[in-house]
Amino acid sequence: MSSPIIKDQKLLFSFWQNFVLSCLNFDRKRVSLEIFSGGIRCLILDPADLLFVVQFFRDFGCCRFKNLCDIAGSDYPNRQDRFLLT
Repeated sequence: MSSPIIKDQKLLFSFWQNFVLSCLNFDRKRVSLEIFSGGIRCLILDPADLLFVVQFFRDFGCCRFKNLCDIAGSDYPNRQDRFLLT
């Protein structure tokens, strides 16, 4: 019996994206996904969940991320929560 092959890359990525988001949010809402112009995808999360999320991407078998390239901070002085990791 042959294994199923998904040839549509957009469908495969959409499945993977939804699966990962479901895993990250299994017990409570931890992350949301925003897609900006040009198809840039950003995870939005509470700073308290950062360690959990990056360890998930490192340790979970379907992700296997090897390095973290950028975490930057932004200061919004007029907001109650001034600092934002980007």
